Amino acid sequence: MPDGPSATAFYEAVFGWQPEIIGSPEAPLALLRLPGYVGGEPEQTISRDVVAVMAPPSDPSAGPAIPPHWNVNLRVADADAIARHAVSLGGTVIMPPTDAPRFRSAVLTDP
Repeated sequence: MPDGPSATAFYEAVFGWQPEIIGSPEAPLALLRLPGYVGGEPEQTISRDVVAVMAPPSDPSAGPAIPPHWNVNLRVADADAIARHAVSLGGTVIMPPTDAPRFRSAVLTDP
């Protein structure tokens, strides 16, 4: 989100997504909501009308810069099994399943 205000204005104009800025002023996150949309699961911690989240650029002092990109997250019952299955289908595990607060996460790529 190098230019957060322009990006949120674009997504609002094109898709009707409504931004909600949360977090600290130094590292704001923009929750992009689609009024009337109900996704996810009732028990999830984030509102079910959130369709995307924009994060600020990475801190250069924390390591290599991460360029702006889209990252798709999917909820699955067993991240370890899905990672193994992805490899069996020709995918690559970039980051193996790892525990994080409230979930287990992996990063996969397709061929």
